[in-house]
Amino acid sequence: MRRVLEDSGLGGPIVLGPRNDSNLAPGASLAGGERLFDFGLFPVEGASQVARGSANAVSIVAAVEPGGFAQLPQVWYVEKMV
Repeated sequence: MRRVLEDSGLGGPIVLGPRNDSNLAPGASLAGGERLFDFGLFPVEGASQVARGSANAVSIVAAVEPGGFAQLPQVWYVEKMV
């Protein structure tokens, strides 16, 4: 996912992402080009399929202007509201 975004000419910091993935972790940057955004990236399903060259993976990508994500305090538990 990172390589494709960098090849597209987009760049900027990853603000939201999986903390256990060093390529997409918050704080990492995409060095793709002059068009800068803040990114939220999350590979939902099929990351191992893509690594093997298969299709049918699902990912979430959010790109906003720099500073566009709300700055919220880190929380350890969020209660589900129904």
